[in-house]
Amino acid sequence: MTGDKMTENGAEKGYSLARRFPDGAVRRGSLSRVMEEWTDEERWLFFSPHDDDLAIGGGLLMAAAAAEGVSQRARIVTDGRMGYTSVTGADEIVRVRQEETAASFRILGVSDYAWYGYPDSQLHLHLGRRAADRAGQGDPHSVAGFCGLQNSFTAELRSFRPNRVFIMSSADYHPDHKLVHQEVLISLFHAGGDIWPELGPPLEETPRVYEIAAYCPFVEDPDLEIRTGASLFEKKIASIEAFASQAQIAHLVEGLRRGGPVEYVRTFPFTFYDSRRYEKLFSSEER
Repeated sequence: MTGDKMTENGAEKGYSLARRFPDGAVRRGSLSRVMEEWTDEERWLFFSPHDDDLAIGGGLLMAAAAAEGVSQRARIVTDGRMGYTSVTGADEIVRVRQEETAASFRILGVSDYAWYGYPDSQLHLHLGRRAADRAGQGDPHSVAGFCGLQNSFTAELRSFRPNRVFIMSSADYHPDHKLVHQEVLISLFHAGGDIWPELGPPLEETPRVYEIAAYCPFVEDPDLEIRTGASLFEKKIASIEAFASQAQIAHLVEGLRRGGPVEYVRTFPFTFYDSRRYEKLFSSEER
């Protein structure tokens, strides 16, 4: 199927989603027809390590969700300070990238976005949760007197209360991508528990978790495919080209054009330990 041959209910909005089941069957159609447990009040939360990651790996998905009226929130974890491509631009790069991000999300139809401001490429210094500096110095993002990635993510989850959460693949090469992936998963555990009540009431249900990829293959095959027509595809390309300060953008766009108007998403098997999962392994008779 090409990007111009949409199927069923997503067609009039320029996209089609396909879901592959474990038995090999494929269902195609709109977001509401294909995604599991669709609700009338979808709330999608995207945690993006860097400001351009979502446009590169999930621009088509976000544009399609915007066309369907899905409530989307994007939180950018780092400040992009390491993205300068000239020595003279180092002092201005954070401000410039914020302006570029605003333009990028405007193109995709996403208005709810913000930055935590953690230092780019230094997330290893901000793992977990700790008391914030009372003087307010040196803490990129604090909530209720605490800081750290787990504090930021848990507070966000309890505040927005999403039914779907999107993170970059754990296989992506950049350490920031791996650490955000790691800290979001443990924060989902925290967000549903009774600890840290100052961050808000616990989640009543655990959101479904999905991975998107930007720079390398998934760890396991994706089960969702989104294809679009030319209009949404050009929106994605324009949203990436908005990051004009990034010298490698032209190379990325060239590669995306070769791949065509398609993205893949992997439903992440997020669950909690249950011993009953393993009972059948030991149910055979003794020798």
